[in-house]
Amino acid sequence: MTSLTKKRDIKMFSSVKIQHEEFSYNIPFSNGIGQELTSSEFTGELLKNLIGNSAQEYVYAFYLDCHLELIGIAPIALGSSTEALVSNKAIFQHALLCNADNIIIGHNHPTGKLVFSNNDIQTFHRLENAGSILGIRVLDFFVVSDTSYRCIREDQQI
Repeated sequence: MTSLTKKRDIKMFSSVKIQHEEFSYNIPFSNGIGQELTSSEFTGELLKNLIGNSAQEYVYAFYLDCHLELIGIAPIALGSSTEALVSNKAIFQHALLCNADNIIIGHNHPTGKLVFSNNDIQTFHRLENAGSILGIRVLDFFVVSDTSYRCIREDQQI
């Protein structure tokens, strides 16, 4: 099955269902256009509900096409209570397979502290640089807890 076929199959459904441990979440679609994940509020709430209360760090990637429609979601890493290894290869492999033009990355901080670490900022820049080589834009980088979220673009920590 080609990535174009997979993309059409995803768009035929009325929603995308995410399953994470005991939690599942439906992302509604309307008029054939996916929920706009460039809304930091929607993306932050989705990540908060998905991984915000986990005792370990989880990293998720959301893949969007050139119209900013959601075309794929992938768990990228599972780490310890203080860190998770984010692999360029894992993130961009999925992006290439689903023909994504844009990516949003999100992870949780089990401590509940919504401060971007130096490692978070370095990872964001590393992903941005790798994406620019491939022609895939990294739109934003989120950190969430069980009560709130922050994104790097709105914080202007880039």
